[in-house]
Amino acid sequence: MVRTRSLESLQPRESLLQSQYWAALKRRFGWRPYAFAFEDQTDAHQPFHESLLVLVRRPVAGFTLAYVPHGPELAAAQQRPPESQLSGLQQAGTELVRELPERCAMLRFDLPWEYELGPATRRGELSDARGRAASWRAAARGAGLRLSGTEIQPRATVLIDLTADEDALLAAMKSKWRYNVRLAARRGVTVQRADAGRLEDWYALYRATARRDRIAIHSQAYYRAVFEEAARATDAPNLELLLAYHEQELLAGIVVAHYRGRATYLYGAGADHKRNLMPAYALQWEAMRRARRAGMHVYDMFGIPRSPDEPHRMHGLYRFKTGFGGCIVERPGCIDLPVERLRYGAFRAAEATRAIPQRIRAAGQAYRSS
Repeated sequence: MVRTRSLESLQPRESLLQSQYWAALKRRFGWRPYAFAFEDQTDAHQPFHESLLVLVRRPVAGFTLAYVPHGPELAAAQQRPPESQLSGLQQAGTELVRELPERCAMLRFDLPWEYELGPATRRGELSDARGRAASWRAAARGAGLRLSGTEIQPRATVLIDLTADEDALLAAMKSKWRYNVRLAARRGVTVQRADAGRLEDWYALYRATARRDRIAIHSQAYYRAVFEEAARATDAPNLELLLAYHEQELLAGIVVAHYRGRATYLYGAGADHKRNLMPAYALQWEAMRRARRAGMHVYDMFGIPRSPDEPHRMHGLYRFKTGFGGCIVERPGCIDLPVERLRYGAFRAAEATRAIPQRIRAAGQAYRSS
């Protein structure tokens, strides 16, 4: 049973995108956040974590959608295959639509349910990913849902186990990646944690990276808000702005969030010159070491293309992130509950016509350039 709650009640199991912090951040940029709770956890069709954040927005005139970022999370003890949860998801979605204070034409779940595809450093096919996609599509249709075909949050990522010691973390990398980490140190690259006052310097580098790689990024005001809300929100991540220097020259920088045991690499930027000094490798290694010392149990690279064999414009990013070891996991992606079917059909058709521009935006906003 789904019931409305206050935003202060949001207590995700792990997902940063289900937090009070994320609700506050998104409210600053046009979303209307609402909190709900699954009250009856004895119902086998609703095996979800109690807390749920739903964001509502009107992307075009006359059309309002509800979006659930990385939710609902599965209950910690849930062991059944994720596909079997879709009937419960349809039931929960129907109740959510009734409880929402705004009339929405659709409800979109961006599911965080993860399943492993294999070791990140293995080349070639990792799993029957296409077969899984077909299974998800069939299960969704059987439950009265639809796979949206739109990627908002990245469906695949690399997770690195931080419970191992540093020697083991290095040993799990590809040999060239270990070499590059050590090369950066030998050539005098240093990594420092900076406060939000250096955000303008980092953003100038990020903007140059976006121009070079032809990716879309948010305004500087957005990234400033990311840090401002972290400083004031009750349930906020520990954000780290890490900057790499050589002879006092800023070469690269990344933003990493520590939240409920998971460190997530959110954003990254790098200069065109002195790339042979490997500052990007130094940054990722220092971020992992810091996260491990802070008690995080996993380091999330946050987004990679879904297959090493796809002709993807971010294939270089795939190679970079998978070289650090860990395992590749995949998520179902966005699954829709149509409410007003005619409006929903028109919206999906409009999304399809924007498919190519969306893929380009997703490359910048979801995969993050390193």
